[in-house]
Amino acid sequence: MMLEIPVNLSSTRVLAATATSDTPPQAADLPVEWSELPSGVIDGGEIVLLAMKPSMWGPLLDALPWIFATLGFSALILVLHLAIPGLTPFGSARLVLAVGFVRLLIGIARWVATWYVLTNRRIMDVRGARTPRIGAMALVDIRNTYVNASVVERAARVASIRFVSKHADAPQCVWEFVPKPDLVHAKIRRAIENALDQYGL
Repeated sequence: MMLEIPVNLSSTRVLAATATSDTPPQAADLPVEWSELPSGVIDGGEIVLLAMKPSMWGPLLDALPWIFATLGFSALILVLHLAIPGLTPFGSARLVLAVGFVRLLIGIARWVATWYVLTNRRIMDVRGARTPRIGAMALVDIRNTYVNASVVERAARVASIRFVSKHADAPQCVWEFVPKPDLVHAKIRRAIENALDQYGL
């Protein structure tokens, strides 16, 4: 089950501005830790409004399907006394479980190198440390934002925020496993409204 909240910025701009004015004051207290960002991410004159990492639950939630699958296969191997050639059933089960563990380690490595950044001009998805790959979208080009949360994500109090550009050929940008998603989303909406007002759009 997914919870999806669309925000059409092109047609409900006045309504969004009113809503964000009632944003809880905690939204302004979100951590801004841009000193740890990879170098070269921010352009000259850009102001960082928010720099954050995905929730630490992210790697585990991302690896859960692999973990459950390897647990199921391991149990099946032990119950049916199956074995990979050259291994005992117990050794085969351990090898299958190791696949799930490796997938979790990959998720942790990705988490370490991932940043979500909001500036007065853009939203960015920064991945990588030495040579970061940056997915960016100008605030004035964002038509819709969607907050998606599965049942498991809601239990962990995280969600994904998806940004849709007004340009049909532009790739979508998604922030996954965002902690305090309501506060982050409110801060993003306020930044978009400010950018639209600045450029008279």
